[in-house]
Amino acid sequence: MQGRYREAINKCPQCDAPMREHSTPRAVVDVCDGCGGVWIDWFDGELSTAVRGAELPVGRAGGEEGRWTCPTCRKKLVDERYDGDGPTISRCGSCAGAFVERSTVEVIVALGPPDAQPREDSGMFGDLVRRIESWLTDSSQR
Repeated sequence: MQGRYREAINKCPQCDAPMREHSTPRAVVDVCDGCGGVWIDWFDGELSTAVRGAELPVGRAGGEEGRWTCPTCRKKLVDERYDGDGPTISRCGSCAGAFVERSTVEVIVALGPPDAQPREDSGMFGDLVRRIESWLTDSSQR
């Protein structure tokens, strides 16, 4: 699917301008020079990691109104909160790709991956989870 998708120039869900491929340290994302928004395919990984290092244009207001459809499969995008209570992103329910508006990119990068957020786990279960995570981290570094 990725190869066929990358052969076409995709239209921005927000402003309908053509999007261009942009390589970040972790992924190849699609950037809109019209509004500055970013499209991240599901296979590009976690949003904050995929967009980190993207060189984004300032974006300009106005222009055509987009259709808010997925550039990959053309299904309607649905708004959801990043990490449950973070900023709003638009996600495709079919292919799981996500569109992040220019004003939201920095917020998502600053928040980092959902797993990086401090936990409020307490008690025996929280201790167990932390010990398992520590063990997994230690064993993966060997």
